Amino acid sequence: MKSLVPVILILLATTQCGSCAKILGVFSIPGRSHYLLGATLMKALAEKGHDVTMISSFGEKEPPKTKGTYRDIVVTEVIENMNEMIKEQKMNMFDREKGNPFLETIIIGYMMPKMMEPVLGNKEVQKLIHSDEKFDVVIIEQFVNDAEKALATHFGAPLIVVSPVGANSWVNTIVGNPGPTSYIPTVLTDYLVPMTFCERLMNSVLHVIGQIIYHLYVYPTENAKIKKYIPNGPDISDVLYNASIVLMNSHPSLNQPVPYVPNMIDVGGFHVKPPKKLPQDLQEFLDNAKNGVIYFSMGSNLKSAEFPPEKRDAILRTFAKLKEQVLWKWEEDVLPGQPKNVKLSKWFPQQDILAHPNVKLFITHGGFLSTTETVYHGVPILAIPILGDQKLNAKSAMSKGFGLVLPYSELTEDKLTQSIQEILNNPKYKDKAKQISETFHERQVSPMETAIYWIEYVIRHKGAPHLRVAALDLPWYQYYLLDVIGFLVLVSSNVVTVILILLTTSHFGICAKILGVFSAPGRSHYFLGSALMKALAEKGHDVTMISSFGEKEPPKAKGTYRDIVVTEVLENIQEMQKQQKMNMFDRENMNPFLTTIFLGYMMPKILEPTLQNKEVQQLIHSNETFDVVIVEQFMNDGEQALATHFKAPLIVMSTVGANFWINTIVGNPGPLSYIPMVMTEYSVPMTFCERLTNTLLYVFAQTFFSLVVHPNQNANIKKNIPNGPDLSDVLYNASIVLMNSHPSLNQPVPYVPNMIDIGGFHVKPSKKLPQDLQEFLDNAKDGVIYFSMGSNLKSADFPPEKRDSILRAFSKLKEQVLWKWEDDVLPGQPKNVKLSKWLPQQDILAHPNVKLFITHGGFLSTTETVYHGVPILAIPIFGDQKLNARTAMKNGFGLVLPYSEITEEKLTQSIQEILNNSKYKENAKKISENFHDRQVSPMETAIYWVEYVIRHKGAPHLRVAALDLPWYQYYLVDVIGFLVLVSAVISYISYYSIRAICKKICNKRKSKKLKQK
Repeated sequence: MKSLVPVILILLATTQCGSCAKILGVFSIPGRSHYLLGATLMKALAEKGHDVTMISSFGEKEPPKTKGTYRDIVVTEVIENMNEMIKEQKMNMFDREKGNPFLETIIIGYMMPKMMEPVLGNKEVQKLIHSDEKFDVVIIEQFVNDAEKALATHFGAPLIVVSPVGANSWVNTIVGNPGPTSYIPTVLTDYLVPMTFCERLMNSVLHVIGQIIYHLYVYPTENAKIKKYIPNGPDISDVLYNASIVLMNSHPSLNQPVPYVPNMIDVGGFHVKPPKKLPQDLQEFLDNAKNGVIYFSMGSNLKSAEFPPEKRDAILRTFAKLKEQVLWKWEEDVLPGQPKNVKLSKWFPQQDILAHPNVKLFITHGGFLSTTETVYHGVPILAIPILGDQKLNAKSAMSKGFGLVLPYSELTEDKLTQSIQEILNNPKYKDKAKQISETFHERQVSPMETAIYWIEYVIRHKGAPHLRVAALDLPWYQYYLLDVIGFLVLVSSNVVTVILILLTTSHFGICAKILGVFSAPGRSHYFLGSALMKALAEKGHDVTMISSFGEKEPPKAKGTYRDIVVTEVLENIQEMQKQQKMNMFDRENMNPFLTTIFLGYMMPKILEPTLQNKEVQQLIHSNETFDVVIVEQFMNDGEQALATHFKAPLIVMSTVGANFWINTIVGNPGPLSYIPMVMTEYSVPMTFCERLTNTLLYVFAQTFFSLVVHPNQNANIKKNIPNGPDLSDVLYNASIVLMNSHPSLNQPVPYVPNMIDIGGFHVKPSKKLPQDLQEFLDNAKDGVIYFSMGSNLKSADFPPEKRDSILRAFSKLKEQVLWKWEDDVLPGQPKNVKLSKWLPQQDILAHPNVKLFITHGGFLSTTETVYHGVPILAIPIFGDQKLNARTAMKNGFGLVLPYSEITEEKLTQSIQEILNNSKYKENAKKISENFHDRQVSPMETAIYWVEYVIRHKGAPHLRVAALDLPWYQYYLVDVIGFLVLVSAVISYISYYSIRAICKKICNKRKSKKLKQK
């Protein structure tokens, strides 16, 4: 770990933008806690040298002394507005404890837009709007104040949103983040996971009602404000979804782990500062409290002085009986009946008090800042929640074991005394608080540095549009696949026919013992695994590596590195290829359904020898133990049972980033409406037919895996591991997944917290080339084209007609060509072409004379070309290659030439287009810059998270609740079914009631006519 410190310090010191930026911050919510978050961030940015303008309801008493400038615009009207509303409604904030979440949703949706209206209308704000000032970025707190986002559009600046309470429905909406209501409680509830059926029902209905209120009232009201106060102001629909990033005041140690899209950044605790020296009276009070101190504060919006007399007296009687001293934030000058052990103040330096070792308990309202600060300092809490997110925070603290909840309505002397004594006398609360505090502090980079880095990142990257998910560009009915579902329902009677058609057309204190299993018979797969395992050995760990290849010589490392080579896997694949007379290029015509069957059937058979291997069996039957097992995930789920066998946490590596089999094992949502399956070549947005095929392919693959692949893997476990677990008991045990991906390369998609991007971790600094290659590249005055089809595909296997087309195209070029050719001779080899059976690809791509990389589009090759900023011409054949190739083309740094369309003319045309059109090189350089712009290198990130899992005994706090739900609960099938049933019953009753009424009316009329006659 010590070696990490200088690396991180260097990185932190170099994250600033080239020059200072002009930053506008809008934190106008009339709550001190909200202002504290904003002011802390904006002052830190000013301290970094930026010029900051801060619009808020409070402001600083004195301008802070910073390297940059800090200007306050104080909108006092908002607080006046709030006070007037409270006065008109004779509102005691404690009365809102009785409000249910539906009423809270309505109150917030109705009151906040009215309360916040003076912000844009403020005289100083209007001067700013009508001035010629420009800003490089606008930062706005998100809290039912969407109109203020239009300031970013008005000033032509990227928008950054700060969420004071982490992920919630209104934040998820604006960035396209999935928030399954089946296991993620709405922020105004106090539900814990797993939720009951009724809770999931209420949670889902509350979400829908919230969305309806927003769309029918809040958004129109906010839109009217924009039009009223901003000249030529944009429509609300044009600003709602423009957030470049969202800074989330959250952390998995505090919040439930949930999915995040890439532009949602956890910075929870960024406002917490190192403790300062306390005022002398407080310091003496705390130092002299031999029995400890209880700190009591209901926050900045709730005032203890407004407790009803019966509640206040119950608290006083309880405190009077305590041997501990009490610090109570009391907003009036006098407290009738104040006990001798109670010290009062209208304001306390809360963070500095909580840092004092004599503080034993924090009695709090459960606001998120207070909860964060108590976790930061490891102090248990007794929560008396009243409104907003307080109930959910309180229940979460109780669920995590570092606190208790005392509902306000149940606040009596007896219950308060009982709760206080339980926490003070039971060490589990203090122990748990300390444990969670350690987890909270366990980060590679501090939250404030993270926040500043990402703000500057957005400025550097002009809004960072590459982080925006495609979901934001879909109509809601397409996002939820309603058109696809409707179509499938319509043709359900012919679904078999449809599928048939589609099938045919379409380092810490001590070293750890680490077991790595990278058995896939592909050099690229092995290369990834060995790069990680050798780096771990270099960190001082004892590494055992099971693979199909192995190292020629044991790597020199601080730790140990042992190879177990399963040669049988390679023999297996060679035998299969021989039996089937398989040319890998033939797989180019295979549609994704057949590819799924092929991989699902072949891979388990190819990899079966891994667990059967003699040395692996010796290891299984030995007394060896491991601290963690790392397994590459590639249709080899049976190998994950080694983690269970060795009683070690499991880390999974995904060589191709997020995909359906990775999403399944960690409970990550992968909406089929805009995330193509890895075997397809679909770009976003997908057409209806593509979304339909994508959905059917997912269902087909899941069915095939469940019925064929998983039973085979289960049999493999039972056969080769003594008392081996069932596959169902190991599939979902991954502590983390190391993802060989990065948003600059891959489409931005949601990730749960234990999915970690480390794309490019295998790329090393370029080394000196062999002399012949160095001279060839140095002397190529017109540049060099590098051509390689990877490790599994061999150029020597090209059919003669394809090979000859390539040769004729190359012979016409003025550029030199480096071609990875696996045979000794190439008939008709042009003079400008140099051949080799192996080439140091990374070092070649690093050479400035390389102008183009002709590649199969494998993910390692794509990563390496992006790392070095070289454009590509992709000839994809199978697997993820087609999707990678299409993504490169969409991102503008390459073209795709389908294998079936290779001719001399088309190859020449494609090469000349890339070489002569500067946009491909420029886009390659731009994406390369995005790829390199990280706080910590991908390899250091990978090592950190491996060690994190070991330190935290599997890090179960990162596991999402979705994994514990049956599929029908996750997808809310029972809730939807119930609502449909209720709707049907209501419709039925209504129909027959109306019919009966109409009939009765008609009968009366008839009888009346008869009487008249």
